[in-house]
Amino acid sequence: MKELPDYLKKAYELFKDEYSKHMAYFRQQIEHPEQIDSQREEIYRRFHTIKGGAGFLELEKVVALATEGEEIFRPQNYDSSKISRFKEIIELLKKEEKQL
Repeated sequence: MKELPDYLKKAYELFKDEYSKHMAYFRQQIEHPEQIDSQREEIYRRFHTIKGGAGFLELEKVVALATEGEEIFRPQNYDSSKISRFKEIIELLKKEEKQL
């Protein structure tokens, strides 16, 4: 990650903390796949939140993955057959989390 100006360092720390909480939530959903269908709006909202924070901090890979996750769970687009891609996205986001 590139060096951030001082005024963004606090935002970055807040983002990392929130990202970690969202990832814990996603891991819980993967561990209990029977819940995913009923949690799809919450999953969508969390991807949307990650996308916004990552965009602000110019974390392009995270933005791309969150956008894809958001699309899977967008209410009018939801398709349960894409759950395997959701799991792949979470694995990729875990790798990004280690680099934050």
